Amino acid sequence: MLVAAILLLLCLALPGSSQGSLRSTEFMSAANDGFAKIYNLDFDAAGAVFTGLAKRYPDHPAPPLYQATLVWLRYLDDRHELALDRFVHPEYFTHATTHPMDPAAHAQFLELVTASRTLAERRLKTNPQDEDARYYRGAGEGLAAAFSITVDRSYLGAFRHGQQAYAIESRLMQDDGRYFDASMLAGLYDYIGDEVPWYLRWLASGNKARGLQSVNLTVEKGAWISDGARIVRLAMLAREGRQPEALADAMALSGKYPRNYQFQIARAQLLDRMGRREEADNTYLQILRFAEEGKPNYQRLKVAALSWEFANRQLATQPQAALARYQSLISNTAVEEKWRVMALLQSGCALDLLGRREEAVRQYRAVLGMKEYENSHAHASRYLQAPFSVSGRSIALPRISAE
Repeated sequence: MLVAAILLLLCLALPGSSQGSLRSTEFMSAANDGFAKIYNLDFDAAGAVFTGLAKRYPDHPAPPLYQATLVWLRYLDDRHELALDRFVHPEYFTHATTHPMDPAAHAQFLELVTASRTLAERRLKTNPQDEDARYYRGAGEGLAAAFSITVDRSYLGAFRHGQQAYAIESRLMQDDGRYFDASMLAGLYDYIGDEVPWYLRWLASGNKARGLQSVNLTVEKGAWISDGARIVRLAMLAREGRQPEALADAMALSGKYPRNYQFQIARAQLLDRMGRREEADNTYLQILRFAEEGKPNYQRLKVAALSWEFANRQLATQPQAALARYQSLISNTAVEEKWRVMALLQSGCALDLLGRREEAVRQYRAVLGMKEYENSHAHASRYLQAPFSVSGRSIALPRISAE
């Protein structure tokens, strides 16, 4: 499946040489600045950079491609679909989305990708061997493939565009073995081709080991997109159960791009998967503190939801601490009603674990008198019949919630 194809930027950054008419020093410097802002989730600032590039370089195929990338990433971020768990369990993207993209944004994305394709093909008509134009032409198909599976949920569209991107970038690597940045898309397609369900095998064939090797090549030798390749590799390694290696990538990325809360969340999730629960809890707590303090971009996380989810992590082993966090949410009238109701329900669970059954019963009855959220009435009724126990827990596992 498209495990990592829908993480950040696939192959949309810059090619691997500093020469050529599409890669002036001025252009490269500005584009690098724009992509650093994207990796930090500073989408508005990145958009301003790319809009400026489009005005200064109206015949360059890259700026509209970068602008299309922003349209796509904003949608994924708004839908909470940039988190690592989406890529470790990529079957998520085989189901129809309950949050379709706004038609105007959808049309804008397609228009921008088409504009980039037209500009690249215009250069290729003049010089079919123009390596930069070939690179951007393939990158546009790669972005279209990612959009097809993440937004349109279309395997056919994803592989149609993906095959074209693979053909373009693979041939570019054959013609110029130093064009290491082009290796990532070829490797990604190899990995994807080996992951598709059997009934879609006719669409593509691949080799996961070879695909990961190609992505490694871009991480180690890519001139401009090594960080983008590292993000892709992170998702691949997590998918393959190679958690320590994935954690090393997550730590490197979170250190370099501290405003990107997704890298911190990936660290916590990987630590959890490795059984390093205390370190995972400390990382989640740090994320919560950053959100409460309003650290740039962390303010997009829903603090109430995050606090509720962290309390859930504490519930089984630290019920008193969890209870205090739930009660803080309940007493805060500024908190959205949903999270106060859910905190009330879970405070009953904490009280049950602490042996304070009469108080727990009062909490469950109070939940039944309030609006229902996430089957809260069913849970409350169940725990009125029998005390909550860790083994019988039916509340969903925590997931960091963003606006």
